[in-house]
Amino acid sequence: MRERKLPLIKRMTKRRVHYVVAFMLLSLMLSLSSCNVAGFILQGPFGGPSKHEVDARYLGLNDQEIAVMVSADASLLYHYPEARTKLCKALSGQLAMQIPGAKLVRPDDVMAFTNRHQAWTTMPFGQLLKKLEVGRIVHVDLIEYRTNEPGDSNVQRGQITAKIGVVEAQSKTPDDYVYLETVSARYPNDTVVGVVNSDLSAIEAGMVDAFTVATVNLFQQHTVMKK
Repeated sequence: MRERKLPLIKRMTKRRVHYVVAFMLLSLMLSLSSCNVAGFILQGPFGGPSKHEVDARYLGLNDQEIAVMVSADASLLYHYPEARTKLCKALSGQLAMQIPGAKLVRPDDVMAFTNRHQAWTTMPFGQLLKKLEVGRIVHVDLIEYRTNEPGDSNVQRGQITAKIGVVEAQSKTPDDYVYLETVSARYPNDTVVGVVNSDLSAIEAGMVDAFTVATVNLFQQHTVMKK
């Protein structure tokens, strides 16, 4: 291509060559400018959020039979008697959907077991693993579960905090956690303070969903948006 263009340029006058060069430079500048404008539109004037891949913290739930067990103290259950059931159902459902090969014990069966064995929290995990006939137990030990800001019942913001522990049936020490993490989630998360006169059932549903996502993400690679 260059061998054909060079004779053409040689036949041009000096002024026309200057015009051609100027046109080429202008085209290049416009091309670069359009890229910058596109980037400005997509990311905003100060750069937009970017995707960031986060690795799983623990991959031992894959291809396992799993029971989700939720514990809480009497005070918490007095104010939120359905907290254990709601979290057990939400986590079991999402783990079954998101974790490859995972088979979850039905939440109703887990809750029936804990109701029959009121002192189940005092049993060694190794014994629970055998009784439930599972390879893994995901234990959710609730620390905080509330739909209001502390000290103000008129301002709603959901908060769940819990220790998430995993025990393995084939471990040399099945009574001990092989993985332990504290997870905290709140709803709504995009406000500086809570909201007033909100539907408490919607607040509770939102905080359960947020906590479920945060917990399940411990066990799978996932994408987060970074500002």
